[in-house]
Amino acid sequence: EPVAAEEYYRHSMEGMNALSDRETNIRTAGNLVVLDGKMGDVFLREDKISDAVSWYRKAHDGAGRLIARDPADQPLEHLVITSSGQLGHALMENGQMDAGLEYMHKAFDAAAKSPSQTPLEKIFQGILFTWFGEAAEKRGRLSDAVQEYRKSQAMLASAREDGANDLRTQIYYTSATDRLAAALLKLGKLQEASTQYNASRDLLEPLRKSNPGEQELLYAVAETYAGQGDVSMQLAKLASKRLDKILHLNDAVEWFQKSSTIWSKIKNPSRISSSTMEVRLPAEVSRQLTHCKTQLAAFPTN
Repeated sequence: EPVAAEEYYRHSMEGMNALSDRETNIRTAGNLVVLDGKMGDVFLREDKISDAVSWYRKAHDGAGRLIARDPADQPLEHLVITSSGQLGHALMENGQMDAGLEYMHKAFDAAAKSPSQTPLEKIFQGILFTWFGEAAEKRGRLSDAVQEYRKSQAMLASAREDGANDLRTQIYYTSATDRLAAALLKLGKLQEASTQYNASRDLLEPLRKSNPGEQELLYAVAETYAGQGDVSMQLAKLASKRLDKILHLNDAVEWFQKSSTIWSKIKNPSRISSSTMEVRLPAEVSRQLTHCKTQLAAFPTN
């Protein structure tokens, strides 16, 4: 839970700040910078975006000071890249779009220039592509968003093929897939959107069986089910026959109900998941569920 995480990170900071070599030992100083970023994660999930920006900026500035001391240190170089991307994402979420994109592009350019292109570097580039897509959506540029989400999918797929196929990476991949599906749906490409949501669900459902209590995974499953409800609602709108409308609305009710059931298992739900991706809140899913049921009730039973 965010509150427990914040307490843990603050306690860790106190311990490290008490070390006599906290300023001279570059590893200790680096760990403190990492904790600054973790605090940013906590506030981002609590939707306290201004506080998140402050912590991410502290991490970014700290990483910059450390890399100046040892420009050849690869872990520090990675810390500079991730802290820049995280700060940019938080600024974007805070409505500071231009500044946010500047930091995110700076992070991406640095990561893309890395000669090693390790799975970890590919994963972060994939996350950045997803954030670029979110930025494009916020500006109403759906076609651009689709392109960014496809890039995210491809980059994360490459990381998975390289061996980074742990649970979190698979969740990042399905989050990119869901964002792609949602953007396609907004563009009226129902079949493509449905295909993407089905692919996401096919990956997530076995993971859920083997990791039933994993909160990060539940966010992804809830969002995928709600997305499939969106597809069914759109199909109902387009259906010309009464029976087809009813069938699609029934499907939508089923998907939104499944999403609501998953949300009920998530503690302290946030609009930004623990994978730092935007999701709809359970109240919105409940609203959509009620809307579908109301539409079904309007059809005569005879």
